[in-house]
Amino acid sequence: MTNAKDETIAEPKPKVEPEVKAEVKPEIDLESLDTAVAGDKGARVPIVHPVTKDPIGIFITVLGKHSSTFRELVRERINKRVRTEALAARRGKPLDPRTAEEIEREALEMLVACTVGWETEIYNENGDVVEVKPTILLGSQHVTFSIPNALNLYTRILWMREQVDEAIGDLENFIPA
Repeated sequence: MTNAKDETIAEPKPKVEPEVKAEVKPEIDLESLDTAVAGDKGARVPIVHPVTKDPIGIFITVLGKHSSTFRELVRERINKRVRTEALAARRGKPLDPRTAEEIEREALEMLVACTVGWETEIYNENGDVVEVKPTILLGSQHVTFSIPNALNLYTRILWMREQVDEAIGDLENFIPA
């Protein structure tokens, strides 16, 4: 290219971007991400202190929100509600709203149904696990897992109930990343 004085002006060289190689990812088998199967196997969830968030050595084993147990209980509740609504409609009466106590009871039932065990790790002075007890300590009593004991635990220890509820709904507890 020339200008008015016949001087040659160099054209800018095109900018060459470095070649970016795409990361090669293997084909994924969706069965490896089957959350229903993983939810049925359960997950061992570490319980942490409600304030410091430090592990306290207690583990609750829970089924996931996609487990057959969870889904069956949800279907039972929906079917019961549909039948109740249909009966109320046939009678020409409005359906009474659910109370806070009913909603809380149903939430507790779900947590208990999805809890399948618990244990406490005992550590030595080096922090190594020296024993795993199939109990938790509640009110100076070593409590083994049972449905009534789980209901008692979640009724009394609300922060633990919250952690377990969150763990049941968190797919990361059931499917490896």
